[in-house]
Amino acid sequence: MKKEDENKQMLSIPEVNARFMEVLSHYKYSGYKSSKEVEGISQAKISHVRSGRNKPGLDLITALLKKFPDVNARWLIVGEGKMLNDENHTVQSLPSESSDNFIVEKMRNKGITDILDRKALVLTEKIEKFMNELEEFKSSIKN
Repeated sequence: MKKEDENKQMLSIPEVNARFMEVLSHYKYSGYKSSKEVEGISQAKISHVRSGRNKPGLDLITALLKKFPDVNARWLIVGEGKMLNDENHTVQSLPSESSDNFIVEKMRNKGITDILDRKALVLTEKIEKFMNELEEFKSSIKN
């Protein structure tokens, strides 16, 4: 697929899909390479995300963040901040408010009304918990 065609296709899919694919592109991972090297990612899932058929679920997001720990989870899920964490690979925290308050505020700020987008925001909290546990695990290994 030509670069111009890829760019047009990326504009027609949900933003979270485009960010997910941007991460793979940044690390030069094709659907095939991802399916072979990243546990939990299959070529079919990547194809569905790329085409916009499906949004990346928690399983894909978790697998991606495990493989590329320098990716900013907040950016990947809600599009805030930079794609990569700082040089020290410090995980940028995600919102810690209760999920109801967080969702309501996001809906006001971004005009989100689609139930799938609300579910994606709830996943943000789950990923925050995962990322915190991952950081604790990394710290325990270093000690």
